[in-house]
Amino acid sequence: MEDRESLKEILTDAGFSKYEAEVYLSVLELTDASVADIAEVSPVPRSRVYDVLRNLKREGYLETYERGSLRARIRDPSAVVETLTERSRDFAEAADGIEETWEQPQITQNSVRVFQEHESVIAHARQQLAEAKNIVHLAVSPDELNAISDSLKTLRERGVVVQIVLHEGSDGFEGPAAFDSLYPDVATEVRFCASLLPFIVLIDGDLTILGVQSQRGREYGMVVKYHVLSSILHWYFQIQLWEPWDVVYSSSEVDEMTYVSIRELIRDLESVRDTGETVTVRVKGIETLTGDRVTITGEVNDIMYVDSNAATDQPFRQPFIQAAIVVTDESRDYTIGGYGAILEDIRATRITILSVE
Repeated sequence: MEDRESLKEILTDAGFSKYEAEVYLSVLELTDASVADIAEVSPVPRSRVYDVLRNLKREGYLETYERGSLRARIRDPSAVVETLTERSRDFAEAADGIEETWEQPQITQNSVRVFQEHESVIAHARQQLAEAKNIVHLAVSPDELNAISDSLKTLRERGVVVQIVLHEGSDGFEGPAAFDSLYPDVATEVRFCASLLPFIVLIDGDLTILGVQSQRGREYGMVVKYHVLSSILHWYFQIQLWEPWDVVYSSSEVDEMTYVSIRELIRDLESVRDTGETVTVRVKGIETLTGDRVTITGEVNDIMYVDSNAATDQPFRQPFIQAAIVVTDESRDYTIGGYGAILEDIRATRITILSVE
């Protein structure tokens, strides 16, 4: 038999004992063999051949029968072929897993995972988007939007708010109108930024995915599950990528009285701030200290913000870098921040105005 030693090693790797591999290959070579025949062409002691044949028969790899003495034959090698094929798949998956782990080394102490290839960043984004519960912000090129569109469609079907900043990308871009038919399926709101941006995904205030492709062909990316770093990236997204740019699509699904951006809420609240009217809101969000999900209902009794350009005559027409409200619920005051809240009591995911009286 050609390369018997290699076949024996492969069978032992697939779970055969050394004796089982020797006996199986002997029967395979002889086609039909007695115990004496097997013992003659293999190093297995004759006294052990009987036990080995029983084991191989039990596994379905060969059959035994009596013709003056115990004999063995292999009518169909498909059982062993199937075992080897399955094991080869296991090895291939293990190899892929090793390669993926090498590409995505995890730095657990900071909850940061680093990537070496942009495709790995995109693939991980698809995995993490499946876990989103409330709101997702994205900065994507046309190609990146297409790559994750199926994941975004699933989010929209589940009622997750999806806000997208679309940028030109590196290849010939036909303009944001080229995606008009896609927007209703993948987004709550889309804005267009006439620039080149990194790939950014912000998920539920806790997780950030960043991917960078330089013009020199270098690629890298990271997944950050660390609230402070996520907040910094969210601030960059909100101030630089979202607020300054024009809306190219907006869904009518979200009630006009429901807000996912506390900045937009504050701009609207400011219009009634000096009228003496009482605004009652329901806040759904996450306690910043415990991470617990909470819902509170109460009156807005204060608005806090720091304008990024205090010299302007119309501060709420400009981006502002801190935004919070104070809501009184059952005699307790709660400070409510937005997506990147750190110091506030609650990081709001949705705020609904219930009444203005």
